[in-house]
Amino acid sequence: MEKSHSFYPSFLSGGLAGAAIDLTLHPLDYIKTRQHRDQKLDIKARAFYKGLSAALLSSFPCAATFWGCYMGSKQYMLSKDYSLAKVETFSSVNASFACCIVRNPFERVKQLAQIGDNIKIRKTINLILKEEGAKGFYKGFSALCAREIPFDTIQMLIFQTLNYTDLMDFGNMNYFLYGGIAGGITAYVTSPIDVVKTRMMTNASQYQSFLQTFVIIYKNEGIKAFWKGWIARVVYISLGGMLYFGVFNTAFKSFSHKTTIKL
Repeated sequence: MEKSHSFYPSFLSGGLAGAAIDLTLHPLDYIKTRQHRDQKLDIKARAFYKGLSAALLSSFPCAATFWGCYMGSKQYMLSKDYSLAKVETFSSVNASFACCIVRNPFERVKQLAQIGDNIKIRKTINLILKEEGAKGFYKGFSALCAREIPFDTIQMLIFQTLNYTDLMDFGNMNYFLYGGIAGGITAYVTSPIDVVKTRMMTNASQYQSFLQTFVIIYKNEGIKAFWKGWIARVVYISLGGMLYFGVFNTAFKSFSHKTTIKL
């Protein structure tokens, strides 16, 4: 990575990359969420876009926060001459935690909208405030962190390993290909955490903590339950990884006026 990276190109490029994913791949996220809850799919076209407004409202600030913190942390770590593995791990963990703080309220609203009959975001927000108060927007925060921090760290390590070893030479297409590979592998590995997170966010009265939710699912449904919806998740995140890194690379080059970059 070049030490001349600035915050604003990273912030704006990350935001655009996040918005591109939610705008194009939201139907797959809807399928995954319904499968986690053992709910039948509503095959009406409109149903596949339940919760989209909440997702789009969150996508830009969340992805922008991640990339802004990631690049800033990476610049700092590189200036201290740490090893690349330590740089990537610290930067990813720091960026992911900051992103979770921004993302959790939006994620809670989105998933409740996806499983409910009423798709209006305003009603979902009012329901959370009425039944749980403002703290209800951070229900499932521990599960979100437990999913996102390992996910982001593993994904970035895989992506950067592929990126720096240059296993393939397809020019700018490398970012799309490496992003898809990194996303797919990480999605499968972290599927159990995603199932726990979804249950906590969509059934707050039954599931109180990450460990308790994990135990209840295991006792009542068995180990296979932790991979419910994994195909939709892997497809969604593989495609998402391609868009995420590909769009980020394209946008960053435009904003920073560079012809090539190394993240």
